[in-house]
Amino acid sequence: MKNIIFNDIGGKKLPLSAVSPF
Repeated sequence: MKNIIFNDIGGKKLPLSAVSPF
């Protein structure tokens, strides 16, 4: 979890590679 950016979606932290439009 160093060079990976996570986005909080629905209270879940998913990598940009698994980002969903929800």
